[in-house]
Amino acid sequence: MNVFDLTEREHERIQALRRDPEALFAYLAEERLPASVNHLFSALTGDRALAEFRLPLGRVPLIETLNGSMPEGHNEYARRLGRAAGMAPVGGSDSHTLAGVGRAFTTVPGARTREEFLEGLRHGLTVPSGRSGSYARLTGEVVRIFAAAYRDAAREAWGPAGARRLLAAVALGPFLPLLPLVTVGIHLHEVRFGNRNFRAFQRAFGWPADRPAAPGATSAPVRSLGPA
Repeated sequence: MNVFDLTEREHERIQALRRDPEALFAYLAEERLPASVNHLFSALTGDRALAEFRLPLGRVPLIETLNGSMPEGHNEYARRLGRAAGMAPVGGSDSHTLAGVGRAFTTVPGARTREEFLEGLRHGLTVPSGRSGSYARLTGEVVRIFAAAYRDAAREAWGPAGARRLLAAVALGPFLPLLPLVTVGIHLHEVRFGNRNFRAFQRAFGWPADRPAAPGATSAPVRSLGPA
């Protein structure tokens, strides 16, 4: 989860409650801290029980439906779950290099100040904008990270420790052309993980439906889900 507008005291309290979801959700609501569920179907946090996918849905007001580093399928699954659970959508770049910052983001129409933006988050007046991630973007991010590491190693190649780091970087050079193969494996794993767990979620809980709702139809919000 992502929690906005924290003070140091609130951060410490959240850390203390992180293994007690019910108390954490209650604290966030009491303090009016806007919180979102982020990249729900990403493999980066490892395998987990279906109840863990379901636990925060409807318990915090926001859900990330446009992650700039995740595949479009992941974002679509989050959009569908968010609509069914009555959660407002947000976006974020989730970038690990400067080149990707701001490719996906959250807007609050009409907000002109920080306070108005945060109040929009609290009321779910959010519009995610930007683009989803892709294999090409993932590969580009990894290449930029390696390039930055080489630049740093070259700048700091003074003294025994710096020289060893530079030599290690040079030794890895012949393997760099294999990076696209590594990233295609990571990308395919992400896609399979999201597809598998979303389908398992549908089978276990019976929502959201595969067929889009008819024009003008609305889904009943799923607010009090509780543990499965």
